[in-house]
Amino acid sequence: MGKILNRKNLRSYLKKPPFTVGAILYDRLPVLAVRNYLNDYPDEDEWPLVWKRGRSMRIALSVTMDVLKGWQAFRPGSAAACETRLRKRVPGTVLRVQRRLRSLGAYRVSDVTRQSAPKVLAEMVRAVAEVSACKPGGKANPMLGSKVMSFFFPEFFPVWDTAWVKRKVFGKLSRAERKRLEDAVADASPGGASSKAALQYSVYVNLMITDLRKTSKKDYEALRAMCLRRCARENSHRLLGPVMEDNVWDLSPLLFELCLLGGGVKAVRAALG
Repeated sequence: MGKILNRKNLRSYLKKPPFTVGAILYDRLPVLAVRNYLNDYPDEDEWPLVWKRGRSMRIALSVTMDVLKGWQAFRPGSAAACETRLRKRVPGTVLRVQRRLRSLGAYRVSDVTRQSAPKVLAEMVRAVAEVSACKPGGKANPMLGSKVMSFFFPEFFPVWDTAWVKRKVFGKLSRAERKRLEDAVADASPGGASSKAALQYSVYVNLMITDLRKTSKKDYEALRAMCLRRCARENSHRLLGPVMEDNVWDLSPLLFELCLLGGGVKAVRAALG
């Protein structure tokens, strides 16, 4: 079992979750229903990389932005400007990401190999940085981009939450520890104004991909079952498992988020060795 993705860390998160598992799972379902049932694709093996430009993309983006407003993801007074930028930027980014992932043979994050990892990481980081740049003002960070992309591709993109991931976990690492993590992903982080947001997200995703290699399918299924049982119990939803199987091909990014927050800085240090 991984140093981050393990039952101890998930149990720790579930004892006192800052975000309920139910909200995390259910808020994405309307967007995923649009993806999975309004985007016909001739080859089922291509799922979930099936987005197309047009009506389904517009519906999904509108739903995503409505949910993000509920999450208070927009700065007061800047929501309209941010929405306009997102409507222009997101469709092209989503289509480019899925073309690139298809070309690399990656249809979920657990498909990523040692050889394809640097290219997958670079594409994910680029997407999050450019979508995050749609947010007017404020310091560059990957929060908005990771949230938007996680709605379109939950099988790949974990959410970066500045208040929890940065301040409660990475912000507590020593300078030497942060440098080790950053050096490992330096080549995947583009330069320019978005470089800081890109570097933060690179470190985060690289930890996920690396830890997943140490997580067996059996361990993943155990974590997935724990997560779904908790959510089904909280929401009296006995059929949640089949519903999620119909809509999300891989819960690894979500499980990574929860386990990282549950394990905190100790989990990252364990992963560093």
